[in-house]
Amino acid sequence: MKHKKSSNPNDNIYHTIVKNRKIDRMIMPFEAVYCVWLIITLVLNFKLFAYSIDAQFVLISLFFISGWVSSLIKKHRMKKSRK
Repeated sequence: MKHKKSSNPNDNIYHTIVKNRKIDRMIMPFEAVYCVWLIITLVLNFKLFAYSIDAQFVLISLFFISGWVSSLIKKHRMKKSRK
């Protein structure tokens, strides 16, 4: 069953918010386990805690760099298609 498009531009925003909330609910248990992991390693093995924080920094940096590169590529393609 296809949904007809409504003329309300906010419907897209509401759909995105609901979709993001569903994703957050799926990710939240992993975040909780990671927080417990950090607390345990902070108390019992500081070296492992430091490696975990380093890995987190690298992963977050890669995520933001990939988003930045992706947006640059999209902008470049949009400029090409306008010519």
